[in-house]
Amino acid sequence: SSSSSSSSTTKSDAILVPDVSVKCRIGIFDHVDEMHPLNETDFDDLRKYVATIQSAGANHVILHARPAVLSGLSPVKNRIVPDVNHEFVERIAAEFPDMKVTLNSGIQNLSQLESLQNKGRRRRRRLDDDDDNGGTETKGSRISSHMAGRWCLRRPLDLIGIEALLQQNGENDTHMVAKKAIEKYTDYALGMASLPSNRQRFTMSELCLPLFLVVEQLRDDYDYEEK
Repeated sequence: SSSSSSSSTTKSDAILVPDVSVKCRIGIFDHVDEMHPLNETDFDDLRKYVATIQSAGANHVILHARPAVLSGLSPVKNRIVPDVNHEFVERIAAEFPDMKVTLNSGIQNLSQLESLQNKGRRRRRRLDDDDDNGGTETKGSRISSHMAGRWCLRRPLDLIGIEALLQQNGENDTHMVAKKAIEKYTDYALGMASLPSNRQRFTMSELCLPLFLVVEQLRDDYDYEEK
């Protein structure tokens, strides 16, 4: 009985520490006129910021690999004009090995994602070899994950390739998977469109937009193959 009571007390007193993530840019310029190629001073500022959030309890930082311009650029141009700097993200991941580091921005296609993923795999293989050989200096990426947004919106069928890449499974019939996905979505869209107006959650244009993006991707791929 006393043992059971003690165990119960231990469980009730247990403290669950939540995972805390922070998403930020790798730098900031107050105005577009102040933009310059990022330098060591800028990296020191980023390093200090990451150290601060880590000491406050964050264990995951998602770094948008472009500096932000607070004045003089629209939100749209803020995602295009400042240069991408993946090196800063790589260096932060190397200097903060106890933090999860996600690289965001500048990933535009499957081949680029595969290249970034392979850097991490090469490093993990080297770590395994180093454990067997007594330990040596290792190179390669410490980045734990990658984030992509507009690329997947523009080319939704690439999600099939992303899944195959993450699962390291190249045996899936990409065309068959795409065909099934389009058929399932079409059935879903038709079902939504057939609901009474007071129960409809999406407009017809909203339901058709994903299919339009699929058609645009297929057209782009066809035009590319024809060149």
